[in-house]
Amino acid sequence: KQNEEDTAGSYNRAHLHSSVPLLPEYKAVLENFYKATMTHNVTEDSSDLVLELKTDTGVMSHWKDFDKLAVYTYLTHQPSAEFMTHTGQVVTTPMIPQVGVFRAGYLPRLNSQAVELPLEGDTASLVLIMPDYRDGISEVLVQMLKEKIANIAKSLPRT
Repeated sequence: KQNEEDTAGSYNRAHLHSSVPLLPEYKAVLENFYKATMTHNVTEDSSDLVLELKTDTGVMSHWKDFDKLAVYTYLTHQPSAEFMTHTGQVVTTPMIPQVGVFRAGYLPRLNSQAVELPLEGDTASLVLIMPDYRDGISEVLVQMLKEKIANIAKSLPRT
């Protein structure tokens, strides 16, 4: 886990379910390369080796105390909004107001709108990409293989 001053978090956890320990070389890769926290669950009844690697990337923690921002005092905002998933289900999502000048615009090569939201410390940002069509995310993901997220953010005009 990263400390409080880090701007974004990527947290990896590896769970090993086995009657034998993981080879030291593999354990070293998980701990050193993936920075995973290892858990070994000894299961006596099976010789199968099951390794589960979980990754969680967090940014919401860096909007902590967002209710104390000036925007809450001086501006009205919408505390939540309804969004429709690709299956047509409506979900209510909390809204976090942010005031400033952001990079935002249309990306024709991805058929999407995009916005860059800076996080604490100005060393990291969150880039949101919204496809033109509700079921267009698959196409965007394929196109993203040819893109660098940093270049996408830099290509957006400040609005």
